[in-house]
Amino acid sequence: MDGKGRTASVHLEQNAGLTPSEVKSLFGQITYAEANTVELDPVYELQAEILQIYRIRPEIQMIQDGFGYTYEEIDSAIFYHGDIGTLQKSLKGFLTAEKYYSLRPEEKSDILDLIFGGYTNSQAFAAYVSSSILNKPIQQLIMDKQTEIVEGRACTEEAFLEEDQEEERKALAALMGIPYITLDTFLEDSIENIESLKTAYTQARSNFTEIQTNQKRFLPMLRRRQREGTRRKKYVIRFALL
Repeated sequence: MDGKGRTASVHLEQNAGLTPSEVKSLFGQITYAEANTVELDPVYELQAEILQIYRIRPEIQMIQDGFGYTYEEIDSAIFYHGDIGTLQKSLKGFLTAEKYYSLRPEEKSDILDLIFGGYTNSQAFAAYVSSSILNKPIQQLIMDKQTEIVEGRACTEEAFLEEDQEEERKALAALMGIPYITLDTFLEDSIENIESLKTAYTQARSNFTEIQTNQKRFLPMLRRRQREGTRRKKYVIRFALL
């Protein structure tokens, strides 16, 4: 209802949600929904639930504007991270890391996909490096992570492993930023062992960091030289015309 008690229509664009004021207009005053009583009318319980969702909409909108993911993708990311605060923390970590790295568009896209798939920022960078070593596509790593989150530790962890060996695998999975099941499956079908895989990851991560650092350091210098070269070329052409 509008302010005069008349029926009001709500128009939505595709993939757009309701604003808090629109929700209030559909469900009435919020005071009933916020009443802390044991027995609430189902309508008011629904009102309280919907209003709670839309209270975090500004934060979701900021993530959507900043990273370009859909509302459904952000909502899914919140589910896998546990809450919106944890997701925001990982995204802030990514933005901080981005200042020190010169990420290519495809690298940035893959790492963000990992974060929105349930990985923390540090796990996402590590898993990105690990994906090439394990020859695992990013989407497979995301599916493994979500399986780990939803179902808990996979039953393969309870296989016939000596306790020390299992602890070594857990530690390596944590280092590589990947779910235990991903590492366990890879080792079962590979000639690699824990030590050789750890060495390969350490070297690959070092190479990735070195490449990113050098790109960040020398890219401004290269651009400056290109601009200076362009200016000299223009000067030579102008001098020749004179």
